[in-house]
Order: sequence, then structure tokens, then C-alpha cells
Amino acid sequence: MQRILGSTWLAQSVLGLCLAVAVASVGCTTVNPETGEQQIDPIPTAAAVAGTAAAGALLWGVTQENDNNDDHHHHGGGYRPFSPAAGVWCYPDQQRCYNGDGYAKKWTRRVFGD
Repeated sequence: MQRILGSTWLAQSVLGLCLAVAVASVGCTTVNPETGEQQIDPIPTAAAVAGTAAAGALLWGVTQENDNNDDHHHHGGGYRPFSPAAGVWCYPDQQRCYNGDGYAKKWTRRVFGD
């Protein structure tokens, strides 16, 4: 996932989703003027649940759409280096990948093809 979307983007999306749930849940309760007690308001509650589910489904869909195992695909739409796995760096302009031991033939084939 990190190699496609970036961990920062995913973390911000999850944080935004959590914040949306917290804000939406505030509107789900009302105070009964007769008793002074808080009561759950069913319409805003249903809207908050539906909105949260839709946002979660959208986020899940985006992550699944971009999760293609990266075999034989070029990354990033440019020539910037990227890391398909911990300790592995690939360079699209060179069509080569490297790890701590130097040239990584397995990763080069997997990412850029034969």
C-alpha cells in the first residue's frame, strides 16, 4: 500500500475519517426540552452512519483499486525513485532496483519485467 498511495496519504485519510465520525456523532443527540435528558436523534444518526459507511467504502475502494501487486508495472508516473519493499529502491530511469547488497535482479524483474 505504501508504495502506491504513500503512508502519509493513508494516515491522513484515516484521520479525516475518524474526525468526520466524531463530528457527525455530535449531531446525533438532542436534548429533550421536557426532561433535560439527551436522546439519540434517529435521522442525523442514520445520516452519520450512512456517510461514514460511504466514506469508508470509498477509501477501501481506492486502496483496492491501486493494489495490483505491482508486478511488471512502472511506478509513480515519472522517474523518481520508489521503494516497493523495505530496503529495496527502484529507479525507473535506469529500469533497475537495488537493495543493501547492490543490484536486486529479482526486484528489477518483478517491477520492470524481463
